[in-house]
Amino acid sequence: MNQLAAARTYGRVRQWIHWLSVLLILTLIPTGLVMARTLDDGLRLTLKQTHLVVGWLVVALALWRVVLRFRQRVAAPADLAPWNRRLYHVVH
Repeated sequence: MNQLAAARTYGRVRQWIHWLSVLLILTLIPTGLVMARTLDDGLRLTLKQTHLVVGWLVVALALWRVVLRFRQRVAAPADLAPWNRRLYHVVH
């Protein structure tokens, strides 16, 4: 991949971080719901610990994404309307 293409796409590391974050967040939802509804104290403690560890992993991955975002920016697509380009720069 040449330099120009690399600046217009997200790299493999960013893609892996994204999808790993998605999977971890999707893990948080059922563990939190079951943890809140279970009457078994042992299961609740296990789910609470799992929920805590997975949550901190999501935070760590989010911080890593922020660092990568400031170290290497991705160019906006060339075919955006002017209003959409301004919005892209505000959001990204």
